[in-house]
Amino acid sequence: MTHEWNEERARNWHLFRPPARPSRAEVAHYAAVLAQAPRQCAWGLLGSTPELRSLAAAANQPLVCIDRDEMVFTTLTSLVGVPNGEERFVCSDWLSARLNQPLSIVMGDGSINMLPPDRHGPLLATVYDMLAPGGLALLRVHLAAPPRFPDPAAVFRAYRSAGGGEPVFTATRTDLDMLWLEPGSLHLNFADCHARLERLYAQGVIRTEEFTGYHQLLRFNRIDFWYLARERFERLLAPWFDIEDIAHGCDYTLAAQHPLYTLRRRDTV
Repeated sequence: MTHEWNEERARNWHLFRPPARPSRAEVAHYAAVLAQAPRQCAWGLLGSTPELRSLAAAANQPLVCIDRDEMVFTTLTSLVGVPNGEERFVCSDWLSARLNQPLSIVMGDGSINMLPPDRHGPLLATVYDMLAPGGLALLRVHLAAPPRFPDPAAVFRAYRSAGGGEPVFTATRTDLDMLWLEPGSLHLNFADCHARLERLYAQGVIRTEEFTGYHQLLRFNRIDFWYLARERFERLLAPWFDIEDIAHGCDYTLAAQHPLYTLRRRDTV
């Protein structure tokens, strides 16, 4: 593995675009579920995603943020849209987190995709253990699908023919990822992906402005990432959760591959 979430990446979170961060429509889906969510206990967050911290603060709901790097949490606090929310930071690996209170809600925006496949099941079991009876897990998940295009050149031709209404990262990232996923593990190393883009730029396949749209993120995006197959993910959920809803935004290309699952804790495991 290479770099993970760190302070430098957090300081430049404003540069990132969906699907790396939740879109407006995706945040609206979170908000709609949270508006009806139980509040008898605090809510929880896997990581420090500022968009989701803002929703908890706007609801005047105590939030427990679980992350391994307190500096990332502190740095992203400046992007929380509603200041002075009641937050408690727990410095821990997600799988090792031990809380002294049950949670009504646990949210994770792509959190499971930051872990390799052998940790997906244990993470879901850990989220189950964090929740109070009847609690909800809200997990936005990045799902794999067959590639729509034969090669990267075709991806960028389609982007240009669409008129460039989206940022190049948002419009092309999922299609490129599907071409470059490692078979079996569905793993990506984004430093390797950027090296591929550099070669494509040198070959004239990518235009300067398109390459620049990616290159400005390069030094902040050297992470490992694992997509999930929908069938496998839902099979892993089955012992722990009932699926109440699967929603996705409609405000960027292939948003359906980045859905928000609303999961009810199954109390008869």
